[in-house]
Amino acid sequence: MKRELAIEFSRVTEAAALAGYKWLGRGDKNVADGAAVNAMRIVLNQINIDGEIVIGEGEIDEAPMLYIGEKVGTGKGDAVDIAVDPIEGTRMTAMGQANALAVLAVGDKGTFLNAPDMYMEKLIVGPGAKGVIDLNLSLEDNLRRIAAALEKPLSELTVTILAKPRHDQTIKEMQKLGVRVFAIPDGDVAASILTCMPDSEVDVLYGVGGAPEGVVSAAVIRALDGDMQGRLLARHHVKGDSEENRRIGEQELVRCKAMGIEAERVLKLDEMARNDNVIFSATGITKGDLLEGITRKGNMATTETLLIRGKKQRREYNMAEWVTGKVTRVQNWTDSLFSLTVHAPVHAFTAGQFTKLGLEIDGERVQRAYSYVNAPSNPDLEFYLVTVPEGKLSPRLHALRPGDEVQLVSEAAGFFVLEEIPECKTLWMLATGTALGPYLSILQEGKDLERFENIVLLHAVRYASDLSYLPLMIELQERYQGKLRIQTVVSRETVAGSLTGRVPALIESGELEAAVGLPMDIDTSHVMLCGNPQMVRDTQQLLKDTRQMAKHLRRRPGHMTAEHYW
Repeated sequence: MKRELAIEFSRVTEAAALAGYKWLGRGDKNVADGAAVNAMRIVLNQINIDGEIVIGEGEIDEAPMLYIGEKVGTGKGDAVDIAVDPIEGTRMTAMGQANALAVLAVGDKGTFLNAPDMYMEKLIVGPGAKGVIDLNLSLEDNLRRIAAALEKPLSELTVTILAKPRHDQTIKEMQKLGVRVFAIPDGDVAASILTCMPDSEVDVLYGVGGAPEGVVSAAVIRALDGDMQGRLLARHHVKGDSEENRRIGEQELVRCKAMGIEAERVLKLDEMARNDNVIFSATGITKGDLLEGITRKGNMATTETLLIRGKKQRREYNMAEWVTGKVTRVQNWTDSLFSLTVHAPVHAFTAGQFTKLGLEIDGERVQRAYSYVNAPSNPDLEFYLVTVPEGKLSPRLHALRPGDEVQLVSEAAGFFVLEEIPECKTLWMLATGTALGPYLSILQEGKDLERFENIVLLHAVRYASDLSYLPLMIELQERYQGKLRIQTVVSRETVAGSLTGRVPALIESGELEAAVGLPMDIDTSHVMLCGNPQMVRDTQQLLKDTRQMAKHLRRRPGHMTAEHYW
């Protein structure tokens, strides 16, 4: 497909979003959906393509639709297949709730699964767990495999699922395993994309939703190098075996057979999106986790659109340059905590950034992101790690010895850097566990810190023995001559000089500020957060609710900056 088509397709979702927005909060989801459908159809028919709708939306909830088989475009350009969801989250639009989008995916002829509008069971993960999912296995088995691939315990795994009665038991089962569950009312396309975003907390999307949304998700997940499996389900197998549900379900099964599709067979990603030459566009209608919503000022409307070109994305992914480094030192702090020092020909990086470490295991490169601990000016590349016993990578990294080889991505990534932090009087650096690394890199480098009057470095751990870098922290405190204040937190034992408890609770009670002797407020402070996702999320929510702090974004300055790759 021609590159300029990407912009044309972004205008399609923008038009649909604007049309649906006119019905925001008016209580009629079908009218909102109809307006978006009409707008999408009008703009599609102005584009020089020979297009066919292969996935439409609407039969399940009897809404208007761009119907399967409908021809769109001028008929003069590339032959393309189109999967649409004019409003993903019609109910959210009708009720003025968050996370409503207009979405569209376009691929070469024959790219997308051509299936009836019915239900689909979906299991979606990001690049870090690619290749380990299998819907033929139990959900528990899949979650354990995903956790192992991501080098985290089940208790740190985050799964998004639609908050529907059909999922009540599944949610309970996941929570019983210790998994964090985010139950959302609607919007599984946006949630599926979040599994592939490096700054997202979401690891997995699971559950039964619409097949149209499933195919749209497959297109973007393939472009973002994630993984997905799906299974088409008849209505009476999802919503109960009533006479009406069975009638509709049997019609769905007849349509599947006519299309050459076997219902309830596990579909792999490359069966739902057969190549990565796709264009995906999503425009926010209401503010959400993925995109900002439409805002109006006078006669002007502002929209935000996510536009992904699959081939370009894959090329960029493949262009990541891996280099071979040699381990020069292994420092064992505890049985599970250790640091690796490596010499490798990497490119210059900025303090606070991360790279990826990898090893060839069973014929494939297994990789994970780790922050640099060392200052960029120091050629000894240092990484602070924790061994996850059931993990595939970390136990092998822990087994490395001086002289062994390890692979690194030569180009660092990430925006958890000082140049992204706005001016403030007091900079708070809050970390749990091995997430201390980026702060040590920043403080050892020492650049751009003069603009802060005070810096507070908090390191929260479970046991005092986990305070691996305490000597370095004390050394840095002496170096900054009163500018830097160190506060340790030990949650599972009482230690002189350390606070006891969880970070959010210590902030809420005022105990942290009292110990440090500085206020944490919107007038004087900016808070950096890195570490346990639960700590990050709870602290952000607490500071928002009690201190009126907002997340810091380039487009909208705020008071909190978080690193989520950890």
